[in-house]
Amino acid sequence: MDCRSAQTLVHQYLDDELEPFTAAVIAKHLEACATCHDVYKQQRALRSAIREHAADHFPIPQRLHARIKADLTNASSPATTPEAIPWGWPRVGALLTLTAVVASGLTFFLTVLSRDSPVTEEGRLAEQAISGHLRSLIPEHLTDISSSDPQTVQEWFADRLGFSPLVKDLTGRGFDLVGGRVDYMYKHKVAAIIYRRGEHVINLYLWPAMRVRDSATQVRSDEGFSILLWTRSGINFCSISDLDERELIEFARAYGAGTT
Repeated sequence: MDCRSAQTLVHQYLDDELEPFTAAVIAKHLEACATCHDVYKQQRALRSAIREHAADHFPIPQRLHARIKADLTNASSPATTPEAIPWGWPRVGALLTLTAVVASGLTFFLTVLSRDSPVTEEGRLAEQAISGHLRSLIPEHLTDISSSDPQTVQEWFADRLGFSPLVKDLTGRGFDLVGGRVDYMYKHKVAAIIYRRGEHVINLYLWPAMRVRDSATQVRSDEGFSILLWTRSGINFCSISDLDERELIEFARAYGAGTT
């Protein structure tokens, strides 16, 4: 796991929201990386300060709590005028104190409030892809077969899956084939084809689709990763990398996703 991934997931690690395997990977990285361990300690200290100096002494008014949740879910909410807030100056001062704390730890509050947001199927799939991608970054876990020859990788998959994923040579487009492995999403086997651009790893997951109709490519950004989802010719595709969105779209086009 690299430092960017670890620092992106440190908040969920502190909240015990990660899968045990992913949490163990982050814990191991924090033990070995002084920089990331310092970030972890700072976030842990910030959480303790919020709880000690703000969370109990200056609770968030229910009206404000509701408005924050409404904004996060893009829900409409009538404007609240200053006259409608029945607080005295001591409460206003307390709120200003709380606001200063929240400004420095906004991610903490957003994480807590977003737990009530509905999770879409695409969101759950993105979470599975992130977990699989992080697992693959552990030494000796990236590939089950290491080869830059598409035919070799494709034949290896044919003996282990109920379908034969299409493996392409994209070297001329700037993406080097590394190999492949069998991975799991929702306890089902999927093919993971591995490419690299420089130091950046790209996991391309393929598995048979329940529907025959093709779907438009969806672009997501989650936990510091770019994720693309699409369906072509009865196969689901999911590509994930810490490349920026533009470069991952370039990869999908090179592979033949038909992104626009």
